[in-house]
Amino acid sequence: MATEAEIYQFFENYNPSGGWVEEWNGWCQAFVARCTKEFGAWSRDYETARDARAASGWLNPDPTTAPAGAIGYWLWSTEDHVAVSLGNGWWLMGYHGVDNFIGGVARNAGTITFDRFQVVAKLPWLGWSATNGGNVVSVGPEPIPVPAPVDLPVPVEPPVELPPVVIPPVEPPVVVPPVDPAPLPRPDPIPPFTDRQVIGGIVAGIAALVTVVITVIVSFLTSGTVG
Repeated sequence: MATEAEIYQFFENYNPSGGWVEEWNGWCQAFVARCTKEFGAWSRDYETARDARAASGWLNPDPTTAPAGAIGYWLWSTEDHVAVSLGNGWWLMGYHGVDNFIGGVARNAGTITFDRFQVVAKLPWLGWSATNGGNVVSVGPEPIPVPAPVDLPVPVEPPVELPPVVIPPVEPPVVVPPVDPAPLPRPDPIPPFTDRQVIGGIVAGIAALVTVVITVIVSFLTSGTVG
């Protein structure tokens, strides 16, 4: 796909006759055919633009939709007029009234906007096609330059000053003094028995024993008599 700059450069240097300047006014179909041969796909020549239009099929009547590489046709005499769209309303053609000449005024070829051409040439617009008969032109936009990468400095954040960490002093553990248990009170010592108490206890014990014996004997005797 050729760019506009490549097409301009080609026609500025185009000189097939070796010294004779190629003049395109009145040879619009030959100019478009040369575009298809150099920047597209060419299959055959057409004697006039009308012949190429007849072989192009249906024409789109809206000029604002013509993309780059489209072929536009105007009604003129018995031959018609033809041009190559560059997109955005600009057309490349062989014509003596273009606004921007390629290779000098003598070549009678260059670019002109659609609206400007309608004012200057006053030719009825027929429409545009994707082809010039069996031929096509491949034109694209100028490549968009890619800027070189810019090395941007990486911002370095200043270190964050953190406040010192203050550790509170640790209180020493509370030492509880051991508590000595209070001594238990000692019971009063039992006073020893006196001799009288001992003798009295013995006598009381003997008396009790005698009483038990007598009770048993009486009970025995009583039970025997009755029986």
